[in-house]
Amino acid sequence: SNAEIVSIELPMIGIQGPLPSEIGEFSQLAIINLYSNMLSGAVPMEVLYLPKLSVFNVGQNSMSGPFPFFTSAALDYLDLNANSFYGTVPTDIAELYPNLVTLDLGNNTFASTLPSGLTKLVNLGKLNLEFNYFIGTIPSAMGDLIDLRELYMNDNNLLGLIPHSIAHSESRLTKVYLQHNQLSGSIPETLSEIPNLEDLFIDGNKLTGTVPLELCHKDLNQIHFHGVPFSDSRDRCQSIACPINSKSEFGVFPCIPCGHERFTPYLGRNGQCLVVHEKHILDTLYQDTNGPDWLGGVERWYNPNVPVCMYEGVECNNDGHVVNITLPAMELHGTIPSKLGRLKHLRRLDLSNNALYGEVPSDLRFSPLEELNLGGNRLEGPLPPLLCEAADINGNGQDGDYRCDVIVCSAGSWHPFGRAEPGTSCFPCHSDSGMLGSTTCAVQNLFSMGRNAVQETHVLYYATIVIFALGALAVFLFSIVTVRARRRNYNATAFKSMASDGDSFTDGYGNMREEELDVMSYNPPVSSAPLSTSSPPEMSVASTPIPEPSAISASTVTRRSRETSPTDDPDTQDLWLDVPKIA
Repeated sequence: SNAEIVSIELPMIGIQGPLPSEIGEFSQLAIINLYSNMLSGAVPMEVLYLPKLSVFNVGQNSMSGPFPFFTSAALDYLDLNANSFYGTVPTDIAELYPNLVTLDLGNNTFASTLPSGLTKLVNLGKLNLEFNYFIGTIPSAMGDLIDLRELYMNDNNLLGLIPHSIAHSESRLTKVYLQHNQLSGSIPETLSEIPNLEDLFIDGNKLTGTVPLELCHKDLNQIHFHGVPFSDSRDRCQSIACPINSKSEFGVFPCIPCGHERFTPYLGRNGQCLVVHEKHILDTLYQDTNGPDWLGGVERWYNPNVPVCMYEGVECNNDGHVVNITLPAMELHGTIPSKLGRLKHLRRLDLSNNALYGEVPSDLRFSPLEELNLGGNRLEGPLPPLLCEAADINGNGQDGDYRCDVIVCSAGSWHPFGRAEPGTSCFPCHSDSGMLGSTTCAVQNLFSMGRNAVQETHVLYYATIVIFALGALAVFLFSIVTVRARRRNYNATAFKSMASDGDSFTDGYGNMREEELDVMSYNPPVSSAPLSTSSPPEMSVASTPIPEPSAISASTVTRRSRETSPTDDPDTQDLWLDVPKIA
């Protein structure tokens, strides 16, 4: 019966099509191994809900979809290698699958920072994230995974330093693959303390310095010397990375020195060395930033007959070396070439308020920059840590404190210059656009739009303000008219109440209030002249006898009414009297 099936293992037999959803009917199923077939489509929801699933291996198929969220906390083996899964990996992966021993997500299209929960998978023995689009830095807590034996993070977009914490005497690592990223800094000497390390690949990064001799003595990466006669004189360090100012096809043995006017500051350089000729570097800037569409007339750029010192926005010193590149608000569109970091005399670089995107090159730290302005663009990603530690850029580090926001404001903050000045900080912005170097907060999200979208947004923005203002004005005027009308009605009603015959007063709305009109008997002197019924009698303060206070009970109601004289005498039109009830 369905309840008795606990394992489906059919690797490498050519199964085609989507994974059947009927598999989810096997409630006791614990193992699914369909490695290296031709499966396609997403993981069915019914399979995700299998309550006892511990192994799911669909590596080397053609499946797709976002990261599959299995409900089984018993999952300890997850292999999605060589498919087309995409999206992000959950940050709380350790809480979802605390028993994971193998996590293989290599050769997909996942794109996110490395999930912080990876460092809490205490049982993890193999972690494969190679050939994806992961960004950010390698968590230092990765060294806490004491059972980790295989670590593959190569061919991503990781930057920052190789954490020293992953190397210690208790580590069980045998394979460490970090090649082809954007890692910088030096190779930690502590890597030599890993007792069972066999393979260490770090070529194709932006590492500087030298390979520690302690690592060279461990005879690592022996595959690179396969078929090469053994010799005590061979440079074992080249099996880890070629030295600076040299190259090779794969960044390791055999290494060849760079030629004339070529250089590389990095260990393990893949392919060609870098050209250091200034004209070539500036022409690369022109090409990479859509030079033909620049503003301001730059006919001299990219002209083989014009020296760089005559380029618009370029300034040279007395020796003819470029020291200043100033191209703000000229509609540069593209990425910042890392080759600018090879300008050995560059002091000032201003590319602010353009349409540059991508990451800030870490190589800029190699130029002796004193001023760097990149604000008001569309730059993304974390700022390279070593660039933040480059001395003297925008006064950074003068007080011993090296800060990234002095180079460029981080995402979620802003400053009118796109960077903080020494002694200040960038301002927080709750409407985070994800852009570095924002110069405003309210409209920074517009940077990700095209020019037409920005104009349309401006029109909609101001139209909304006008409509809101007109609506508020209408409500205000309506409230004033309503209040005045109520006051006129109240006064007219009160006057009619005072002028009417009868033994009881009415309230301001014409309603009888006999319970409030219990007035003691009172007979003040009254003129013998008959009162006209057509209009109120003319009264004045002097002609009206004022009763003694003792003659009126405390229950007497004092009413204030406005009497209107039939004449136009202003003295009688606005006369207010406290009048007791007259018998």
